[in-house]
Amino acid sequence: MGIILDVFLDSLAIHTICLMSMAFLRPKIMRFIFGLNYELISFRIQKTPKQQRYNFLLIVVLVHHFLYFSIEAFSISLIGLILEKVFLTSIATFVLSVLILSLFTTKKA
Repeated sequence: MGIILDVFLDSLAIHTICLMSMAFLRPKIMRFIFGLNYELISFRIQKTPKQQRYNFLLIVVLVHHFLYFSIEAFSISLIGLILEKVFLTSIATFVLSVLILSLFTTKKA
């Protein structure tokens, strides 16, 4: 996915680096959020409480956006701008993701 985005957006592998980093960090974040339940063979993210799923989504979005904007700016002197972009885009991404997830989840009868 990152390579495809980089090719079409001409973004010099920023998306690829961020998505590869997230693939590496995902198990660590899942272990942090879901605890030992994550290591069970029968673990299903759909069976976890909504609060844990939303926490997982929020952390993944924040880390991804921080990596993306840090690599894009590539300067520690722009940390204020980086944090502002991370905060604002993470809120929008999180809200949009929750809305999309709520469209595709089924209600248990």
